[in-house]
Amino acid sequence: MKAVHTFKWIGNEKAYLNEIHVEKLGPLSIGLYGGNTNEEAVLAWCDPQGTWEFAMIFDAEHTIERAKFIIDIICERKEKLLQLFSYPNHLVFHHTHMYLLSLFTDETFVEESEKVQGTTDCLICLRKDKFVYWLSVGECFLYLFQPESGQCKQGRLNEQQFYERIGRRNVFAAATPCFTSGVRELQKGTNHLVVVTNGIIACGERIFKDEQFLNQSLLNAESIIEKINVWREPKSAAIIGWTVDVNCPIEND
Repeated sequence: MKAVHTFKWIGNEKAYLNEIHVEKLGPLSIGLYGGNTNEEAVLAWCDPQGTWEFAMIFDAEHTIERAKFIIDIICERKEKLLQLFSYPNHLVFHHTHMYLLSLFTDETFVEESEKVQGTTDCLICLRKDKFVYWLSVGECFLYLFQPESGQCKQGRLNEQQFYERIGRRNVFAAATPCFTSGVRELQKGTNHLVVVTNGIIACGERIFKDEQFLNQSLLNAESIIEKINVWREPKSAAIIGWTVDVNCPIEND
């Protein structure tokens, strides 16, 4: 299996209750805050050559077991996913998307999910070359900021969905699953990608709902987590931020 940088964190294994924790993984800056009870999880992989990053972020309810179950399933299929990530740009996102959907809607996965306690929101993000793909259920968010454009209007790429969860009321168990997905092109220059749980957006005086403030702040994951710690937020929060520089047009191969 191809060597990749890996970070896996599940809230009940190291809760960081009322404590900040920051990790670096290649270009990724990962900030964690446990609050009073930590029910969040993160899985991140990145290519040592810098061609792609893959991140999953979870905001669970009642128990972390649901998020752990999904992370274990994804890790078991790491070799297949890495193979998909090596596909050329015009194939990688479609095939990765269809593979993830086939996994989540598989009868065995759905049946096993029924046996696991709790529910979870989940956002999956893959950046390769100058494109970013996401698959989202619930209330985790992906942001793309392109400050060199002078507009910074890209902002949040997915919307908040209050009634979607993976759990005993499982969106992927329905005859017509509901989720949010898409692919966006990065622009020439500096591109900031940020993935957050709702604990970031809902913290304090909700100042991070202002996307301009968010854009100015989120690249420094440690400073964001420190603010949350000062506010002594009861809810846990997680953030992953990184920068992708597109120096010249990357042709679709």
